[in-house]
Amino acid sequence: MQWLEVLRHQLLTGPAVLVSVVATRGSVPRDAGTWMAVFASELAGTVGGGRLEQDAIDQARVMLRQEPGAPEQHSYSLGPSLGQCCGGEVRLQFEWVSAQDTAALTQRLTPVHTP
Repeated sequence: MQWLEVLRHQLLTGPAVLVSVVATRGSVPRDAGTWMAVFASELAGTVGGGRLEQDAIDQARVMLRQEPGAPEQHSYSLGPSLGQCCGGEVRLQFEWVSAQDTAALTQRLTPVHTP
């Protein structure tokens, strides 16, 4: 099952926080546009692994315990402080999503293939 299918299926069971790479600088594990959905006890996708991803999961789960709000963005330097050797910077966006958002998410997150 592809990540987008997992996301759509899991949204039927409850909300998630969609974590998206919105900007990068330098050497980073994943490009802008990469995403992961964090549910209360499940994940779909990846934003690069390691401490970056664990911090993103932790932040998303904090958001899931709160009332839905506006999207947030957080920047991460991928150096010794995160235990990652990439050396670049990543800006992640965190946004609440629910089953009501499925159609828009499908359109937004479906990879565009051009010949």
